[in-house]
Amino acid sequence: MRRISFLLALCIFAESIALSQVTSTPTRSGWLFLDEEQPLKDNELDSDIDISLSIIKGVSHYLVSKGIILVVTPVPIKARVYSDKLDAPLSLSANSRYQRALDFFKKNNIFAVDTLAAYRRAQRQSPQNLLYFQLGSHWNTRGSEIAAQATAQVLMKLPQIQEIDKVNVSLRRLPPLKTEDSMMKMIRPESTIPIVDIIEYDNPVDVTINSSDSLLGDAVPSIALVGTSYSEKTWNFPKMLAYYTKRDVLDVSLAGQQIWIPMQKYLSSTEFKEAPPRILVWEVPERYLLYPPGGYRVADTGWLNTLP
Repeated sequence: MRRISFLLALCIFAESIALSQVTSTPTRSGWLFLDEEQPLKDNELDSDIDISLSIIKGVSHYLVSKGIILVVTPVPIKARVYSDKLDAPLSLSANSRYQRALDFFKKNNIFAVDTLAAYRRAQRQSPQNLLYFQLGSHWNTRGSEIAAQATAQVLMKLPQIQEIDKVNVSLRRLPPLKTEDSMMKMIRPESTIPIVDIIEYDNPVDVTINSSDSLLGDAVPSIALVGTSYSEKTWNFPKMLAYYTKRDVLDVSLAGQQIWIPMQKYLSSTEFKEAPPRILVWEVPERYLLYPPGGYRVADTGWLNTLP
């Protein structure tokens, strides 16, 4: 346990240093994109992606051994969803990365949500309604809600979902709210493309869950969500997942700690040991597949081996 705590502290420190080095680049369309979303050249980080996918496979095997179903919700990079706003097309390697991950999950019998397909349908239906912030790095509430809907559709096809008590969940749409999600302070100093710092608004929702309506009154939800800053309360992804499944969701997401640390921390927790979920949803931003444990974003190379 001391070893796990030390590794977690080391990983968090490394992550905080790395985050301070993340930069963004403006495009002539007036949008900002994270530089790390695009490798500098094709196949530059293919081996790192392979490592990340193999670790996700290892986590899936670990959960299956305990009778738990893993469902991965990939979060497509903003540059993929809005590639028409880029000054140059995605590299061949970056362009194929998302589908490569989906193909890997299918081949290895890991349930995965095709979030990008859901986004494409939404864009065709109402192209004027954005899914990501123009100047920010995250999805907005609409993007979060569509991802929650797509994830719920996958969950509702699992036989295990029928064994989980339903709860009463209500959703209320709130007035537009100014967002603080902006990458203006992260622009590369050498950038020569002018960009206007516009005010962006989000359309937040309020989701209320009444767990007391559960027939069996489970103390701990049977669906757990491990996620990143995309699952922060700002965009209500966990509660909207509860709304569209009509099941309570235990949110153990951690912002600013990549994808490996939140998962390691949860699987090593007393909460997981004493009340494991039946279904575990892993919200995985596509760009984090570029940074497996042992890379500059995460210090620990053997954390999966530390799990009980």
